[in-house]
Amino acid sequence: MPGSLMLSLVVGVMLATVPNGLAAQRRWQADIRIESLAIAPVGKGSLTVRIQVASDDQETARESRLEVLVPVGLDVLRLGAGCRASASAVPHLTGRVTCELGDIPVRGLREVLLVTTRPPAGAVAHFAAFVMSNTPDPRPANNFAERLVR
Repeated sequence: MPGSLMLSLVVGVMLATVPNGLAAQRRWQADIRIESLAIAPVGKGSLTVRIQVASDDQETARESRLEVLVPVGLDVLRLGAGCRASASAVPHLTGRVTCELGDIPVRGLREVLLVTTRPPAGAVAHFAAFVMSNTPDPRPANNFAERLVR
């Protein structure tokens, strides 16, 4: 009997400690997502790209970053705060813009504004945005958005 009592105590202690460890792992997550991606004409030759990034769940989305894929042939005229254009082999054309958003708290929101040239008449331009952070994301499917501009 003393051996089975000892075994019961060891198993009981193991079961009591495992759920707390798993719960702590589940808490370290942030559902960072693209809340909206809106594109609007400005004047005759440019577009404003407005991207809202939100964070939910239980933790801060640490060191968040937004990648914006700029359509072929468009030039980035103005960058938002914390954003930089990728190097380009073709002067005045950019393939990607990276925006460092920093830490986004739970239920926090960041907005990024870019201004680009417009596509030529009749052409279709595809904008895409992807957001990520260093905090594990339980729903990465909502980290991407795409819009077409004609």
